[in-house]
Amino acid sequence: LNEFVFTALKYKKIKILSNGLPFRPMIHVTDMSKAIYCCLKNTKIKKFNVFNVGISNFQVIEMAKKVADLCKCKIIVNSKASHDKRSYKVSFKKFNDFAGIYKPTITIKKIIQDLMKNYKLNKLLSLRNYSNSKFIRLVTIRKLIIKNKLFL
Repeated sequence: LNEFVFTALKYKKIKILSNGLPFRPMIHVTDMSKAIYCCLKNTKIKKFNVFNVGISNFQVIEMAKKVADLCKCKIIVNSKASHDKRSYKVSFKKFNDFAGIYKPTITIKKIIQDLMKNYKLNKLLSLRNYSNSKFIRLVTIRKLIIKNKLFL
């Protein structure tokens, strides 16, 4: 989603490298922070737990359309791409049951609007190559491994 917003603002287009059908869970950083806090403050649980937390699962093409609507740009889908098996459609039920009244609430529209605002505010649109920047998790991980600051 981050790269979709960046390229939509900078180039007025979104390129989807896959066929757009895989799913991705989505959550705003504020909701994720609240979810972590919710887990930390719960003293009843003594064992390690793993939770999926999010507002919903979205198909990549669906996310691109939402970005395109807000950023007024076009979408280019790689129609020749083979099926991408990296689809992450997950259930949030375990966390929702655990958390009680707290549930993530920030919509994908608000996530996109916040990204748009922050890219502009922080002048990140001047980046020449977002895909190879420190804002991409895998790029940062690779650099940390090379510098021996992260070990697998």
